[in-house]
Amino acid sequence: MLDSGYIKALETRAHWVYWLHNEGRDVWRQELAVGQDSDTIEDWIKVIDYHLKVSDTFFMTKHFVDLVNHANHSVPSGLRFDFTWLQAKNGWVFLEKPVSFFSRDLDGEGEVPIHALGWYEIPAGQQISAGRTANEGTVGILLYRTPVDDGSVEQFIPFKTVILKNQESFEEAKMKTGTNDVELKEFYWVLTAFYLMGQRLTLTRRHETDRYTRRRGEREGKPVCSFIRSITLRRLEEDRVKEGQQRNIDWQWQWEVRGHWRNQFLPSTGEHKPVFVEAYIKGPEGKPLKPDSHKIFVARR
Repeated sequence: MLDSGYIKALETRAHWVYWLHNEGRDVWRQELAVGQDSDTIEDWIKVIDYHLKVSDTFFMTKHFVDLVNHANHSVPSGLRFDFTWLQAKNGWVFLEKPVSFFSRDLDGEGEVPIHALGWYEIPAGQQISAGRTANEGTVGILLYRTPVDDGSVEQFIPFKTVILKNQESFEEAKMKTGTNDVELKEFYWVLTAFYLMGQRLTLTRRHETDRYTRRRGEREGKPVCSFIRSITLRRLEEDRVKEGQQRNIDWQWQWEVRGHWRNQFLPSTGEHKPVFVEAYIKGPEGKPLKPDSHKIFVARR
């Protein structure tokens, strides 16, 4: 039997497609009508429909979400998007642990939980805005939320979208698209997630959908995808670097070295690029962890 979290992700996406085709279009036409013309709304619906239909399905574990949350606090402003980080041309990612972003809309201000995110390929040469043309590796990025905060995912609302060209930073995209500072923080989280998904600390595994889940979806008229890919840390462990054995020092504790960004020089290209250094536990093996420390997940091959 497939993991219950994977089943929830598969069935959520299938239900969203079903809801969009049966009720969602009319709901969105009413909710999105304020301040937008009908053509813009219809184009928006087409993009979401296309994304949900063609994307590979991913499941991001809560441990990986926590890693992204930590890395995002200090992500360098000059980090540039690289489409090779992505593991499919089009992807829809269900978050085991929703991420909250600040929102200011007609209903007021507050934190909005994001349950899924995704990307879709934009063909090179396509005009994406005034003065911007897609290059090889340009993607549209989507954030999805639900209209209620009780954990239900019966309906969904496209929360935000942005188009990012390959080797473009969000700072550059901001200047060209008018993205505000609040939105910039949201999409930096996504950029950090994409970056980490492309690193060796990440393990992506394919899981075939079990027959029971497939048949149940068919009976309900909500067919699920034939497989799902989980995104997690390659290995959860407490020790990556073992030190102290060659020094004559009586260490009493092990201690945490949190993950952090480093502006690393690359001799092959002669330039500096931001690199995220994995978190790890430092100190002699067998010693207790220093009190008042937080549990940390360390990943390596």
